[in-house]
Amino acid sequence: PAVTALPWRFFRAEVRRVARLSPSFLRVTFTGDGLDRFADNGFDQRIKLIPPLPGGGLDHFPTGDDWYLRWRELPGALRNPIRTYTVRAVRPELAEVDVDMVLHGVSGPASRWAVQAGPGSVAMLLGPNADHDGEHGGIDFHPPAHAEGLLLGGDETAVPAIASILSRLPADASGEALLEVPTTGDVRRLDAP
Repeated sequence: PAVTALPWRFFRAEVRRVARLSPSFLRVTFTGDGLDRFADNGFDQRIKLIPPLPGGGLDHFPTGDDWYLRWRELPGALRNPIRTYTVRAVRPELAEVDVDMVLHGVSGPASRWAVQAGPGSVAMLLGPNADHDGEHGGIDFHPPAHAEGLLLGGDETAVPAIASILSRLPADASGEALLEVPTTGDVRRLDAP
């Protein structure tokens, strides 16, 4: 029997670049073996970011079909945190994936990792598998077939998703996007129709 590729897969990734977009936003560009097979589904593609544990890295993180059950069974000290993010850009020809992150200081595990991340830092991504020929899931925005106007709104945690949605809308789309950001220094121009 033929083996069907799962809609998602784990990607061991390394930071290629980090760019400060504004006082509260950081763009992390990941690369790594296999990221050329990270599916580019656009809009608000949701993924999981798994930062390494201090002193334990990613060594204990389970992969495979039953990863979540095995992860839950790990002792707390060996359980890597898992956080949800939106893909900002995918460049399969360069094996690169951009993830924009809101910096909340060092209180949360993903923000703490991001503040310290630089070229060569490692993490694991759970994202859409380009080898799967069906739906990948993880997209909540579905543009309506007929709409006179769109209304998108959110706080700083929604900015990467809304920015990605705006960049993928057809040129004749119209509407408003309302984004709340922590500081005036975080206001920036977004590509939109």
